[in-house]
Amino acid sequence: SDEEARRAYASLDDLRGVLSPVYFSTDPDTRRVVRGLGGLPRQEDVTKPLLFVGNHQALALDIGLLVGEMRMQRGVLMRGLAHPVLFGQDGSVARSIPGMPSSEEETTDNIFRKFGAVPVSSRNAFKLLVSGDNVLLFPGGLKETMPRSGDPYALLWPDKSEFVRLAAKVNATIVPFGGVGAAELLSVVADVDQVDAVKDSPIRTFLPDWIEAFGTRPDANPLDQVEWKSVNDPERLKFPKVPLIAPAPPPAWPRMYFYFGEPIDTSDLDPEDEEGAAHVYAEAKQRVENCISYLRRKKSSDPYATLAPRLVYERLNGRQAPTFEP
Repeated sequence: SDEEARRAYASLDDLRGVLSPVYFSTDPDTRRVVRGLGGLPRQEDVTKPLLFVGNHQALALDIGLLVGEMRMQRGVLMRGLAHPVLFGQDGSVARSIPGMPSSEEETTDNIFRKFGAVPVSSRNAFKLLVSGDNVLLFPGGLKETMPRSGDPYALLWPDKSEFVRLAAKVNATIVPFGGVGAAELLSVVADVDQVDAVKDSPIRTFLPDWIEAFGTRPDANPLDQVEWKSVNDPERLKFPKVPLIAPAPPPAWPRMYFYFGEPIDTSDLDPEDEEGAAHVYAEAKQRVENCISYLRRKKSSDPYATLAPRLVYERLNGRQAPTFEP
């Protein structure tokens, strides 16, 4: 309901207050980048389902910000496809994610369900699209949310073009997008191999137990602990190895940015055309990478890219701090 949507949106006020996310889209007439989501259709103008595909940011901080803003600005409900472990009945996993509501009352009726999310699987994605729902998909999945050495925004997408063929079966429009900012909240102190070496060394006896959460973990498959019977590829849902990380100092906490690129119409694509699907998949991936590159380049000109000046401006002026011109 609209009231549930408003409550779910308000539950992330603290996260929005810290990260002050800004959104950009592509004007369909001029093909120029515009501030806000005005380049995307309103729900009443959607004639066929939309499949939003993009990169997943660190700690999965993006899903609520994306779904909430799209619902409030355009009336479009993006049905997110989320990891099955997030749908535990007691909400304990949801509460462990930074920015998520912390009280048991708010998360027992799972916060992800409140935002319209369902456990990720090809079957669930197809059922949503067939019913005309708009779907939010992160092809890189859980792996992209984990801090890592190297380029934190490199796409970790599978080789198969499954989502393209699903879109083609229902003539869905693919909307590529990119997001940046969350990775700068963290820095890698030691990579996985270094952590494992320390855990296997004599000094492990002197280290706190939380070190076991990093590096190679024996409990890397959470599906063993969750009632989940319709996963088509459990290997892709295993928790990846995690390096030892440290948070950035609060004054340097980043802003989050999202940019929705030009959509891709799949109405002329035969779902059985593997070569054609592979071409569309490569095009969608390239457009996501272009969105990420655009934001990384432009955010360097945002005078309020870090928390300290942004917080001062917003407290003094009572409104969101401006950002770069698209």
